Amino acid sequence: MLLKSCAKVNPGLDILGKDSVTSFHFLKTVFYEIEDLFDEIELKTKDNLSTEILCDNKDVPRDNKNTMFKATNILQNKFNIKQGVQIKIKKNIPMGGGLGGGSSNGASILKALNKLWNLDLNNDELRILAEKIGMDAPFFIEGGVALGENFGEKITIIKNAPKLNLEILNFPNISIDTPWAYKNIDEYDVGKDVKKTENLIFALGKNDLAQIKENIHNDFEPLIFKNFPEIRKEMDKISKKGAKAHLTGSGSSLFIVH
Repeated sequence: MLLKSCAKVNPGLDILGKDSVTSFHFLKTVFYEIEDLFDEIELKTKDNLSTEILCDNKDVPRDNKNTMFKATNILQNKFNIKQGVQIKIKKNIPMGGGLGGGSSNGASILKALNKLWNLDLNNDELRILAEKIGMDAPFFIEGGVALGENFGEKITIIKNAPKLNLEILNFPNISIDTPWAYKNIDEYDVGKDVKKTENLIFALGKNDLAQIKENIHNDFEPLIFKNFPEIRKEMDKISKKGAKAHLTGSGSSLFIVH
């Protein structure tokens, strides 16, 4: 089975405090799937229980640190599956760029094995399982454009959203660890642009490009720009040319809406 595992950007990202029990941060974020930036996955089942991951990128883990490995194990354990899988992946989505490649990969395997193993899980059930992979992963069960709430895993589809003309700017030598970003965020200086997120959702539903551009924001930007000045420098160069670049997720990638 051949799979396309798409990237995402976050046109809106608000951090709304931290849960005292789990230490996860509460979010209000807009996910936007990038249909023309995707990893290519070839999936085959095997008669033994092993999970084999093949990739020419040495940075891709081959063990349970890999979201595709996790997704396979989740289904094997929950449904007592007696087959394993071979997963061959070509990584086109930059790693450590905030583009959601890992979460997308895991969700893609969940959806594919649901079909191959005839599990008949609906999307609500798949999203619950995807939470065990990561809080971005439930979005990729649905794809498209959506609002993510709670820790990002509670998904509401944004209907009638337009196809945006996106340009992605990557920094191959900068990989930002998401847990580091959350650990270092100033919780007293975030969550102030929730109104922009509401405006953004409304603008997406109305296909109002001017208002979409006006309300794009990300609470991670001050932290990332302070600690990675080369990203800020690139953003400033783009601004001088009359465009505006934005961070996606916790970075390092930037995106421009044309």
